[in-house]
Amino acid sequence: MTISEYYVALETYVTKLEHKFIATYIPANPLHTPETYRMDVTAFCVLFHAAIEEYFEIISTLCFNKSVDDWIATKRKNNVLIAICINLCKGFTIPNDGVISKPITQLFREKLEQARKNFEHDIESNHGASKKYLSNIFNRIGIEIYSDPALENSLSKIVEFRGEYAHQQPKKQLSPEDAKKYALDCLVYCLDVSIKAEEALS
Repeated sequence: MTISEYYVALETYVTKLEHKFIATYIPANPLHTPETYRMDVTAFCVLFHAAIEEYFEIISTLCFNKSVDDWIATKRKNNVLIAICINLCKGFTIPNDGVISKPITQLFREKLEQARKNFEHDIESNHGASKKYLSNIFNRIGIEIYSDPALENSLSKIVEFRGEYAHQQPKKQLSPEDAKKYALDCLVYCLDVSIKAEEALS
């Protein structure tokens, strides 16, 4: 699948989550109390957070793999490959006599493959969709993260409430309307990351 196709799949999935869990509470009904919709909003936020977390991991891994695989196959270079070489590849160890036992291109490929393994390990070891986590992933492969304050605020709210809902007795409660608004903003954030990822690969 392409980056665009992954985004469409994400958008479709989020629409299904909305219809399943929160659509019946929008617009607000005065008879509904927070307890009425608590479990449904909790399910929506937890599943939505998991979906965008997975999305960011897929897109970053796709960019990494495509850049490395394209270079191996055709020696084609792009901004992602340059960033990988700068940020993730260790330098060659050159013997004192200056003689190396392998062709430079083979050494280069080995460094890229090791960087790939390290990157995949980092993806598997870290979890979340906070701005700090996303910046750590995408900046290392040369993709800037959207910095619109309103969208970043919505992302932080989704992360915050996902953490809150991880407990049986959350201290805060999100309304269905706000949950939908934050989710829609996060989709715009995801779309911007997708566009920038495609540009970095071009």
